[in-house]
Amino acid sequence: MTENTNIKYAGTDMRYADGLDRLIYSLYTKTDEKPKQKKLILTEFGENGIGTLTLNRTEKLNALSHEFVAEIILALDEFTAKKARVVILKSNVGEKKIWSVGHDVSELPKGNRDPLAHNDPLCCLCRKIAEVPYPIIAMVDGSVWGGACEVVFACSMIVASDKATFAFTPAKMSVPYNMAGLVNFMNNAGLHLLKEMIATAQPVSSVRFEKAGIVNYALPENDVQKKVDELASQVAKNSPLAITAMFAELNIMAGARSLPPADWERMQGLRRTAYDSDDYKEAIDAFLAKPRREPVFKGK
Repeated sequence: MTENTNIKYAGTDMRYADGLDRLIYSLYTKTDEKPKQKKLILTEFGENGIGTLTLNRTEKLNALSHEFVAEIILALDEFTAKKARVVILKSNVGEKKIWSVGHDVSELPKGNRDPLAHNDPLCCLCRKIAEVPYPIIAMVDGSVWGGACEVVFACSMIVASDKATFAFTPAKMSVPYNMAGLVNFMNNAGLHLLKEMIATAQPVSSVRFEKAGIVNYALPENDVQKKVDELASQVAKNSPLAITAMFAELNIMAGARSLPPADWERMQGLRRTAYDSDDYKEAIDAFLAKPRREPVFKGK
């Protein structure tokens, strides 16, 4: 498979960077029937057009690895092929009640390369969520960390437990988040709240997010599934073509930005300074250390 090759799978033309498109294509065409140790995702699809996709990499706290993301993207395309009306995105949170820890840090580059380039798996997943022709309802009943926040925010609706939290943590890893991701955050969170999340990297409650209009509902844990099912049922009864058209319009308008070339180059330069820095290498080394330690940042 060559770079930028048009891949057809599940009836959909997709264009990804060579590494991810090869992996997705290999998963789609796989004929090996040997049982896997554990499925990374679980899917269900009902006659009413309602699909459910459950993240199931619990032993790794649902860290969004290359292979994990490829399977999620493939499942979303399979829902498209089945003409899903709406899909529920949920997670097996495990005993630690973690919806997802975000990026699989072990797969981040060790330095001198953009850790969140256009072909990064998480960036591809967020674009896919925005592109599918059906609404996705995020059901959140645990803590959401780092890039997983962007995945949740990319969904059409968010229903969370009132105990759920969201922490945007790239500053803890000296990772300069990419501009497309920050635009996604800006379209959901107010600028001051977003700056607080970036600078402190501390969890914010779903209740606070509901008051800010970021989360649709923050409910007692026992009521979350009922509300998600109710929303999905209501969506499935309405015109899928009209919903697809209006959601596409909203996504295009929300993502529309015009920047002078000088500003674009300045932002790229600032990001390059961060991911080429000693601080970035220190963060990766500290995270992967046995035992894990706190990084010491020197601003270099």
